[in-house]
Amino acid sequence: MQRLLSISIKTNSSVILKRIKLKKKRNFFLCFFACLVFYFLYKATPLTDPHSPLFHNVIVHLDLKGAPLKLVYLQTNFLRFLTMFRVNAILVEYEDMFPFTAKLINVSSPHCYGKLTLKRFFDAVFFSNMDVIPLIQTFGNLEYLFKHPELAHLRENPGSADTICPNHPGSMKVLKNVIVQIMDFHKKLGPIQYVHIGGNEALHINECDRCRKTNMSRLAQYQKHIQTVVSIIKEHSPNTKVMMWDNLLRGANKDEIVKLPVEIVVWEGEPEVKATPSELTELMTHYNDYWVASSYKCADGEASLFPIMEQRFKNHYNWMRVVASMPALDRPKGIILTGPARYRHSAPVCELLPISIPSIALNLVTVTSFDAQINLNRTKDWKQYYFEHIHPYLGNYINIESLFSLFKRDGYCHAQYLGTEIADNLRLFYGIEDGLKNYDVQGYPGNKTELFTKMNNTIERYRAKVLTDLLEVFKEEVAKDYLSYFVEHLNQILNERMIQEEKLLHLNNTM
Repeated sequence: MQRLLSISIKTNSSVILKRIKLKKKRNFFLCFFACLVFYFLYKATPLTDPHSPLFHNVIVHLDLKGAPLKLVYLQTNFLRFLTMFRVNAILVEYEDMFPFTAKLINVSSPHCYGKLTLKRFFDAVFFSNMDVIPLIQTFGNLEYLFKHPELAHLRENPGSADTICPNHPGSMKVLKNVIVQIMDFHKKLGPIQYVHIGGNEALHINECDRCRKTNMSRLAQYQKHIQTVVSIIKEHSPNTKVMMWDNLLRGANKDEIVKLPVEIVVWEGEPEVKATPSELTELMTHYNDYWVASSYKCADGEASLFPIMEQRFKNHYNWMRVVASMPALDRPKGIILTGPARYRHSAPVCELLPISIPSIALNLVTVTSFDAQINLNRTKDWKQYYFEHIHPYLGNYINIESLFSLFKRDGYCHAQYLGTEIADNLRLFYGIEDGLKNYDVQGYPGNKTELFTKMNNTIERYRAKVLTDLLEVFKEEVAKDYLSYFVEHLNQILNERMIQEEKLLHLNNTM
């Protein structure tokens, strides 16, 4: 009886276990099916739904070269400002602001950041639920390396320091050293999800004898170099994904393009975006994935003091329209809002970051709240769209007076934000130029020498005022270097006026 009972219990137990297993399998398949349904419903969610943004990844470019900001500003002002938006990562461009060591120690600027300073900032970035993506130039924009005599032999063109010779035996040694030093630093902070390798503005390709002897086309040389760079990164960090700009591949013969193991980034900073949905969709056949990129500053001319807000808004607004017209599954992985510090390594600093805050705010609001349904179903121009759908929310981030105070021709923005005082005093300082050029010296009743002394004192007074503001966010050497460009320009105008006056006085005395 006991034996039969035990057999019965065992039999019942095995039946129960089988039923449980079948139930688990059924539940697994039900869960899997539910996940699939949820995924496709999520992809098809209307854009008017606030939980379904046009871009699921928003990255802001932070260019440290030229005018490195103090840690206290980056951490307490800039980073805190970004946390108000749905920003996923910061794209950090160093050039000579990274503290290189060993054979590259001379490459670093005297004003470069220390590793501890960078670590503190990046720890704060991670704590704010954002990632850090290092941008390492690997083909063009390499003046910071090749301006140094000991590395000048690696130039593609001896007269230009911007482009590396990909076939020189020493080139990859130097590039690998740069890549490894930066990646080693970031790996200590945490896993590196992405690295951006630049790849744009390689102005001199296939020009030296060594490269021409390979009998390869410019495009083939370029792609071969990119593959070598990617292999260095993958060797050092296998799980890291690689981004690069598309500029030098755009318009290339499709038959010549090889499938590169990168995620391509389509950059357009002009108000009118030329990229079409079909061109963007085709990128997925050549690359692992693709992103788009816009510009929140440093795209309106080297002499621009402020970002031209109308131009910057149109750039982002038109990118939104292009992407919104695409099927959800064909859309880019995300958008990168770029803000270079200068046009070239040797060019003057353009549109300081603290006075570009209104542009960042305006365009982050635009890309994170763009309502494609409204925009595509009605005929609206950009001003109407801004006034109805952006302006009501912009006041949550900066204190804007009116639509017309934002879109001024010179880019100056009447608003209250972190950087207002710098912008106000810099604009007044810059405005001295018109006074120097147009002042009626002949109509001045007093001594002309005394007049020019007053003008010189005015320049110095405003220089001191702006310097005080700049020292809040920049090191003293950086602030003085930035202002020296304006002071030199104004002094040149003043000297020209003095020479004109002396000539006129001499002419009157001889008559």
